[in-house]
Amino acid sequence: MSELFASAKRLTAPQRKKAAQQIEDLARVEQLLLGLVQRGLRALDTMDLADVRAQSKRMIDGDLRGVSQELLRFGAAIEAAKSDDRAMHHAVAQTTRLWTLVRRGLRLLRAHVAGETSPEKHALWLETRLGRALRVSELESLGSVLRDRLLYELAHTRFSDAVIATRTHQSWLVDVHSGEVFLRWSSLPKSALRSAGASLHGPLESMIRLPQLALHDSPLCNRRVRFTESDEGIEFAPRGREQTAQIHAHAQSIAQAHSALCGQLRDGLAPGSAVFLLALERAGIAPNGDLAVVDREQRPLRIARRYASVSTHENARLVASRVESAKHAAMLARVWVDPATHTLRCEPLALLLDDEHLRLEPPTWLL
Repeated sequence: MSELFASAKRLTAPQRKKAAQQIEDLARVEQLLLGLVQRGLRALDTMDLADVRAQSKRMIDGDLRGVSQELLRFGAAIEAAKSDDRAMHHAVAQTTRLWTLVRRGLRLLRAHVAGETSPEKHALWLETRLGRALRVSELESLGSVLRDRLLYELAHTRFSDAVIATRTHQSWLVDVHSGEVFLRWSSLPKSALRSAGASLHGPLESMIRLPQLALHDSPLCNRRVRFTESDEGIEFAPRGREQTAQIHAHAQSIAQAHSALCGQLRDGLAPGSAVFLLALERAGIAPNGDLAVVDREQRPLRIARRYASVSTHENARLVASRVESAKHAAMLARVWVDPATHTLRCEPLALLLDDEHLRLEPPTWLL
C-alpha cells in the first residue's frame, strides 16, 4: 500500500506534519467563516473579501485545492449578493457548502491522524472533497481497479470557470457490459494552458478496451475514471450493432435515475446533478416550446429551451421527430432536482437512436 494511505501508526514524520498543518489551515477557515457569518453576509466589505482570497491562497499551499476553490466561489457569491437580492440565496447555499466541507474535512483529518478511518475513505475525501488529485498508482495500491473494460464515449463537454480561472474537459463513457456511466475529467488553470505541451483530453470517436481501469469505489452515480490513450494494452475499435444493442439494453427509466440521484444527494457535499442514459418511448413539443420526452414507463420529463442543444424551436422539433421515428431511443442527460419546484430537470447531452449516435454539442449539429 502506498505510504500516502498508511495508517496513523505508520505515518512518517513528514506525513504527520502535513496532516497537522492541514488541520490548522482548516481550523483557521472555520474561525474566519464563524466571524463573517456572525457579522452578517450583507455587512461584509472589501477587506473581508480580501481575507477570503488570502485564505484561498493558503489552502493551495496546504494541498487543499478543493477548499481553495470553494473559498473563491464563496467570495464571488457574497460579492454578487451585494448588488442582487436574488443572489443572496446562492450566497447562503455556498456558505453552507463551505462550512460543511470544512467541518467534515477537519473531522476526517483528525480521524486519519488518530488511525480511526480507513485508507479508502481518506483517499476518496482527499480527491473528491479536499482537492488532492490521486495518481493511478495510488488508486491501484487501494485495489480501486476494474479489469478488462469496454467503454464508449457518448458525450464530451468543455467549459470554463471564470471564478477559479480554470478550463475543464469532461467525457461521459458508458461501460458496454455493465451500463455504468463513468466520468473522465481533466482540468487546468487557464494560465497553465498557455505553456508548451499543456493540454486537456479530447473526444473519443471509437470504442476503447482497457485492460484495467483505475477509479474510486465511491457512492457517486458517475465514478471518475482515469487513463490516457497511450496506456499500455489499450485497444480501439469501431462500435458495432451488437455493442449498440447492449448499450440500449442498459438505458434506465426516469424513475430509476431519480432514485439514484436522490441516493447521491444524501451526501450534502455530493454533486447536485448526475448523468444518466435514459430510455425514451416518445417525444414532442410542449405548448411553451420546451422539448418533452416520455420514457417506457410513461413518465414525462420536460427539457427547457435554454440549453444550447434544444435552444431553438427547429432543434427541439428535430430531436422530437428523430426520437419518434426510432425503434430504440436513448438520451444521455444531466439530471438534477430543481430546488424551487422540487421537480426533475435535465440537460440533453447525446442521443442514441437505433444505431446512430448524435452528440448534442453546439455548433456541430445545430440547424
